[in-house]
Amino acid sequence: MAAAASDVVDAGAVLAEINEDFLCCAICLERYSDPKILPCQHTFCKKCLVQLAEKGVADTLMCPTCNRSVKVPINDLQSNFFMSSLLDKIPEKLVAGTPKVCEFCEENEVTSICVECQQYSCTPCTRVHKKTKTTKSHQVLSVDEYQETKNKKPFAVQSIQYCNVHTGNQLKYYCDTCQTPICMECTIIDHRVPEHKHRYIKEVADEYSDELKGKVRKLKVKADEAETSKMSAKAACDKLKTCCKEEEAKINKKTDEILEDLRRQIEVVKQKKERLVDELKTEYTARVKNMEIKVDELEMKHGNIVSTCSYLETLVQHGNPGQILSAKQVYQQRIDGLIAMETKPQLIPDVIEFRPHPGRDDVRMLATNACQQNCSLDNVPKQLIKGDTATLMVTTRDKQGKQVIPRQVVEARVTKPDGSSDDIKVQDNNDGTHTMMVHGEIDGKYKVSVTIDNQPTPGTPAQIHVIKGLVKTIGKEGSGKGEYNKPVGVTIDRNGDIVTADRGNKRLQITDKDGNYKNITKIEKIIPVDVCIFNDKYYMVDYDNKQVVISDMNGHVIKEFSENMKHPQRIAVRPADGMVYVSDWNGLVYEKTNKHGHWIRKYTTNGDYIKSFGGYGSNPGQFKGPSFMAVDNQGLLFVGDYNNNRIQVFNTDDEYMYSFKCSGKGDGQIYAPRGIAIDNEGYVYVASSNNKLQ
Repeated sequence: MAAAASDVVDAGAVLAEINEDFLCCAICLERYSDPKILPCQHTFCKKCLVQLAEKGVADTLMCPTCNRSVKVPINDLQSNFFMSSLLDKIPEKLVAGTPKVCEFCEENEVTSICVECQQYSCTPCTRVHKKTKTTKSHQVLSVDEYQETKNKKPFAVQSIQYCNVHTGNQLKYYCDTCQTPICMECTIIDHRVPEHKHRYIKEVADEYSDELKGKVRKLKVKADEAETSKMSAKAACDKLKTCCKEEEAKINKKTDEILEDLRRQIEVVKQKKERLVDELKTEYTARVKNMEIKVDELEMKHGNIVSTCSYLETLVQHGNPGQILSAKQVYQQRIDGLIAMETKPQLIPDVIEFRPHPGRDDVRMLATNACQQNCSLDNVPKQLIKGDTATLMVTTRDKQGKQVIPRQVVEARVTKPDGSSDDIKVQDNNDGTHTMMVHGEIDGKYKVSVTIDNQPTPGTPAQIHVIKGLVKTIGKEGSGKGEYNKPVGVTIDRNGDIVTADRGNKRLQITDKDGNYKNITKIEKIIPVDVCIFNDKYYMVDYDNKQVVISDMNGHVIKEFSENMKHPQRIAVRPADGMVYVSDWNGLVYEKTNKHGHWIRKYTTNGDYIKSFGGYGSNPGQFKGPSFMAVDNQGLLFVGDYNNNRIQVFNTDDEYMYSFKCSGKGDGQIYAPRGIAIDNEGYVYVASSNNKLQ
């Protein structure tokens, strides 16, 4: 923002404040000539950029300062108006003094100067200049007045910016709608009200200058954070080097001890020593390189922040409103990005440790610290049938996310529904994974806690709901309210109500969890066999028309899709990313004659086909009649494998995890399950072919 009227600044002080390097191009080391701003906010002479592009071997111009590619043609780059104005305000003539002869007629003695044109003129030429139509509005001062103003407030006598569209018109307004400075004629022709909102340019510039000052303060804090983090990263790098030397010494010492006891195996031991040291150095090199990359990133961030701060401070202190707002569009996104930029990465000192193999006097293991925050407990089932056993797995990783053999001890404990608790045996697989078994002895919620070096693993304690089987039966056969005719697909809406695809009645029926009727939705020409809900929309399988239909909650059709569908049976949508799963199997054809249709089709929320997985068979991940499906709160996909008499569970990468059985024809048991849903409390609802929901 330009200096206020009350500020009296000495010209020499202003010149001293603006470093000469600030006005020089980093390529030619001369004062800028037609300065252009690159997308990375660095400024160079246009001619230097042209020469640089001609010398380059690639089609893309690279910024000489930060090496970022510049995809915008040089002629389309925005000019740095603020830099150009500074160059105009600090020319050699400021030092050399006022010329003696009029710069118009080159005959008479100089008496005045036009602030806008920056031209010295004699008295006759001044009269003509004031009467000329295009220049009569210009500010003309006597030489003495100009010198006095320049000495006290050098940036108060700056040239006025004019409209690029309407030549000669001063930029006096700012269009909030288009985010650009405009002239009076622009407000009448290209930026009319009420479609466009105008304000005085100085009012907007003052407002934005205040905003810039606040952001500059934040950027300075970020710069300090980046500098501190950079020093911490360097210190961590030095510590890692020392650690490597100490651990190499341990390896050498242990090796010497082994060689004393096992002289006949000296060559074997030497080979193992060299291998282990190579592993250590390889690990050290990789980690140091990673740390050095962080140092380089922090130096780059620090440089960008400091450079931007310097430019913005100069812009705010010495730029006029037009210059400040001309830079707004260029710098706004850049400033917000720098403020949001991460400048305090987590720098945890790491350890690389040699350890003998447990129970053997041999050089075999190179263990490192596991980062508890990156370790995980996997393969946790949401539910477990009473009497079954679940196999859980702990994966240990370092701070880079790499799977490692941990130096720390991995322990686990289970708390049962009756309040008792026991330690769980943890099997170390010597590959960065540990397995444990949880047996569902009694029904209720089990809690599994995992600690690494007495520190809890993220996501624990994990809960496993052990269930007895059938919880409740609702509904009966019929076509009335609360009655069903071949209920197939079922889901739970956000109110906790049960939505059932009542195929025989050609409708969707909604009841509460106790079976009390609430609503019925019918859609013309569609016979729903399965339904799920995503983003307040019904996703229904229309088996008869071999398609998926999307409708709103009132039954109005929004979209239909059917790519790669042969005999769509069931549908499920994963809430986290909107992936749509459709089971494809003709349940009316005997399975031995239909071995090529047992697939799960995967689509986007808009119906774009992604892939298929499964296929005919009894192995894990294969199907003999994939029918009902559901997705739990963890994003796990439950698929009913109809003729294999099981339910298979897949992770978020569509990989097989585990399976459990769900069958029976007797009283209180589920017969031919065809639909499934899981509520927020972990209860599983299954639609049975005997006209009941269980």
